[in-house]
Parts: sequence; C-alpha cells; structure tokens
Amino acid sequence: EPAPKAGDLQPGEVLVHRLFLSLDPAMRGWMRDMPSYIPPVAVGAVMRGATINEVIASRDAGFKVGDIVRDNTDAGWSEFSV
Repeated sequence: EPAPKAGDLQPGEVLVHRLFLSLDPAMRGWMRDMPSYIPPVAVGAVMRGATINEVIASRDAGFKVGDIVRDNTDAGWSEFSV
C-alpha cells in the first residue's frame, strides 16, 4: 500500500510520521492464532501498537505541522499514517 500524502488529507485529518514504536511483551501472543483477550495480528498485517509521531501535514485546526502526538490506534507500525 502506498504511503499517504498531504494532498490526500480530508478536512479534520492529519498526516503523521512515526518517531517511536512501542514494543510490548503482549505482541508475541498477538502473532499466534489462538484465543486471547484481543484478536491475533494476521500474517502480513501491520502490527498494532502505540506510537509517538510528528505531524507533517494537517487539515485539522487543532494540530499544526511539527506537533508531537501519541497514537494508540490500529494504525500501528507504519512509517506514515493519517
């Protein structure tokens, strides 16, 4: 999947560049296809996890370029995210 670009943003969205990725012991269990408190991460899917990011483009008045933000969504381990 190609990386999102600033021109792709809709009103209210921001484009972030990942600076730090959370690496948690639970992730090992998420890679197993077995019952757990959360569904497993499929082979080839983006690993979920908290990240620290820099805003590189914004169409949201609450965020400006250069802001540092935390993301704990399923966007996970990717270099860029909307």
